[in-house]
Amino acid sequence: MAVKPISSAGPLSLAKAAKRRAPTHTGAQVATLEGRRPALERFIRRGALPEHPALVDELFALDSVHRGCPVPAQRARLIRQFELLFETIADTQVAGHWRELCLDQIFRPAYALQRLADDETSRREAKALFTRLLTQASCLRITHSDSRDVL
Repeated sequence: MAVKPISSAGPLSLAKAAKRRAPTHTGAQVATLEGRRPALERFIRRGALPEHPALVDELFALDSVHRGCPVPAQRARLIRQFELLFETIADTQVAGHWRELCLDQIFRPAYALQRLADDETSRREAKALFTRLLTQASCLRITHSDSRDVL
């Protein structure tokens, strides 16, 4: 029995397969996910579970559920993500490798906010996040002495 190569499946069938794998959530599931947000944000902000870097991805996934909501609500969520990551990076009491992880991820909400910009005010708001990050980058330097990691 010959196995059909993926490339011969064609773009339409690949799109259908991707659509089938895309998570869909009911209203009750979204409410359950939203109930997890405060704890998830607290764990990220404090670096309470540094051995679980997937927590940051989980926060982004949680907010991806709301992509169909009004643009102002999406912007507010993205700014909230940015602020959470920025505060975590700036906190020298948080483990260095956790702060580095947050620094690696902070551009995700910033770029998403930039993509949502549809007027001059929202474009300025997105630019302000990048400017803030770049101007305060020297304060956000992470050194190994900042790390509370246990070897």
